[in-house]
Amino acid sequence: LLADNLVLSENVYIIFNGNAINSAVYNLEVLMTILTLMQKNPDRVIYIRGQNEQKTQKRLLNLYRQLKAVNGKEAENLFAQILNFFDTIPQALYVFG
Repeated sequence: LLADNLVLSENVYIIFNGNAINSAVYNLEVLMTILTLMQKNPDRVIYIRGQNEQKTQKRLLNLYRQLKAVNGKEAENLFAQILNFFDTIPQALYVFG
């Protein structure tokens, strides 16, 4: 399974610098990959909120349409959960060396 291959090596870190969601046709797949990476590597994967992850962005409408196509009636509930998730991710990252 793809999810089994998403465990990072001990010295690897990934930072998603926002705007992972856009007008593309693969928003749902991109988001699921990021969420799986975060779940399997909680201390080594960071997702920073960009403009496209804001509730006011029309680009999220494309994500909603994809959810609706795949999940039908559950789309509204799933979309609300995704919006709540976006509210929890940081808007900035400070690194001290």
